[in-house]
Amino acid sequence: MRNGLRTWTSEETEYIKANYINTSADDIGKVISRARHSVYNKAKRLGLSGSKWEKFRDYSFFSGEQRGWLAGILDGEGWIGIDKRSKRITIQVNNTDCKMIEVLAFLCGGNCYAGKKAKNEKWKQQYVWVLSRRENVVALLNSILPLLVTKRNAAERALAHVSGCNERT
Repeated sequence: MRNGLRTWTSEETEYIKANYINTSADDIGKVISRARHSVYNKAKRLGLSGSKWEKFRDYSFFSGEQRGWLAGILDGEGWIGIDKRSKRITIQVNNTDCKMIEVLAFLCGGNCYAGKKAKNEKWKQQYVWVLSRRENVVALLNSILPLLVTKRNAAERALAHVSGCNERT
């Protein structure tokens, strides 16, 4: 124990490395007796999860099925927007399925976190994935743009906004 915190064992670390892509942080935490956020943060430190500080991501390696899945999730649960003050483009997905949000962060980078506590105790906890690094948002939107249906106009506006900003600088 270090500063009152349990240190990670090599067995726990290896278990996370072997299972993080296919198992939720919550399920891994149950197996190794750790909190979901601890597992997620450890996975981030191991490079198994996206981070807002990471460098440019190349989405060209995504298969057609992965692009279709991403486009479907974004069309159904997502938001593409431009912040009025900072002019930053952002992709955001809210959902009650923590595993789906973690997979988005793993595949695409960005951040995921638990959203606001539900007002009604019968409602499920919301989880949020956010991608806001300009280069990554542009690359991801260009990768899935042909497959978007309901969010196509928002994606095209965001891409036009970015190209307009680039022309001015």
